[in-house]
Amino acid sequence: ELSALLRAAPAASTTAPPPVCPPATGPAAVRLWWGGLTPAQRQWLLDRAPEQVGALDGVPAADRDLANRAVLRHEQDRLTALRDVLAAGEGGDRERERIERRLAGLAVLAQRLGGTDPRPYLLGVDTAGDGRAIVALGDPDRADNVMTFVPGMNSRLDGGLGTALDRTAAMGEAALRADPARSTSAVLWLGYDAPDTLWEAASARWATESRHDLHDFQEGLAASHEGAIGQQTLVGHSYGALVIGETARDVGVRADDLVFLGAPGVGVDHVADLHVDPATVWAASADNDIVGLAAPSVRQYLLEQIWPRYMGDPMPDLWHGRNPAHEGFGGQVLEAANDPNPIDAHLGYWKDGNPALTNVGMIAAGHDDHTTHL
Repeated sequence: ELSALLRAAPAASTTAPPPVCPPATGPAAVRLWWGGLTPAQRQWLLDRAPEQVGALDGVPAADRDLANRAVLRHEQDRLTALRDVLAAGEGGDRERERIERRLAGLAVLAQRLGGTDPRPYLLGVDTAGDGRAIVALGDPDRADNVMTFVPGMNSRLDGGLGTALDRTAAMGEAALRADPARSTSAVLWLGYDAPDTLWEAASARWATESRHDLHDFQEGLAASHEGAIGQQTLVGHSYGALVIGETARDVGVRADDLVFLGAPGVGVDHVADLHVDPATVWAASADNDIVGLAAPSVRQYLLEQIWPRYMGDPMPDLWHGRNPAHEGFGGQVLEAANDPNPIDAHLGYWKDGNPALTNVGMIAAGHDDHTTHL
């Protein structure tokens, strides 16, 4: 779409349109192309194609932020007008309610973008489907370290966004406590369609569909960074851990360390199949985390008894390999606090005082030698 816009630009424009970005190029080539544009050419693109610029991995964070804030405002205006049209007519209640939920999610996003310490950067926003949002807390192009967080089930633009941002902020603050002398940009990557139910989360489909997007995003962070990133960390919670695992397994992922929290498996049975150094793969799981119900015996029972009885056909796949927090997986097992409630145990890795949060901060700050192991 961006190339088509550039080719269709009138030759007699006040400001000459930029040269076309070479097709099928990666984030590193995009960064070189963007860096070769004049300020006027960049502004031409920001004015005419904010949706495309904001989604282009390799474009600097400050420019993506400008583009995506324009997209956010446009989507708020568009959806507000559509809601008002539906409200003035008869019927359409379900669609109007859906739009109101989406507007509420965009309002949460806009409110969070008003923060200043650290300054947020909107690296992606899309209202299609369940909606997507990518937010960096702190400039990822200038921070000493960059940590990307991939959330799990029920993460969507109009539900759970505030919680996901709170968790991202908590990990960024933990990294700052681990090393006050070095800055860490903590990035929420809700750049995929996360499953909405346990039945959906039983399938690897959503992780499989997001592999290339996560791969390109991580490459883009490295390409747009001013100099080399000191420490690049990728953290996944619950289904988000599977997204990271499948990406590493199938297409590779740029990160110095991978951290899995409360994972239902990461798509492999042994760390070797992630194609990274086992010393850089970390996992924490509370003893009674509810994902522990994803044991082979329970899996087999659901496969053979529950799913066929109520769904009419065999379950295609369920849960996703050996627990990475098991010593047999071959990675590093981190300490995590327990909780009497299995659901709270699964959601509690970011609570103050939880060793898991401290450990994530140490790893993100480049001090994995100070982590606590089991």
